[in-house]
Amino acid sequence: MGESVAAPALGSLTLPGAGGLERWFARAGTPPPLDLARSGAPALSVGELLRVAGGGALDGLLDLSLDYDEGAGRPGLRAAIAASDAARSADEVLVTHGAVEALLLCCGALRVRGRRVLVGTPAYEGLLRTPAALGADVEAVAV
Repeated sequence: MGESVAAPALGSLTLPGAGGLERWFARAGTPPPLDLARSGAPALSVGELLRVAGGGALDGLLDLSLDYDEGAGRPGLRAAIAASDAARSADEVLVTHGAVEALLLCCGALRVRGRRVLVGTPAYEGLLRTPAALGADVEAVAV
């Protein structure tokens, strides 16, 4: 990691060089329904957010705290995620405060210390560094 290498090509598809992976994904077309490699929510303007939220949403948004919230995520958000068929119930949903927190929880649950972990690359750097920081033997596998 940290080495600068030329962008590999896959047929007519040219992969990005270092630092451009998320911008490349953004230009690559329709994102999957659930993208676990994304480091943030899609950017929306306030107007777009209000249109998506529907009538009467402004009052609720004006009172919404932008600080960290309940550890597992707000009950309404967890219920909405479950209702999208991502889980059977809100009790199965855990909302994290970012990709690295989710990776830490997954690596802890899988007890990666001392185990071999394969990561398809190119990938979000946290996918490589997080298990390594917890003592896993991480091997990057070109995909």
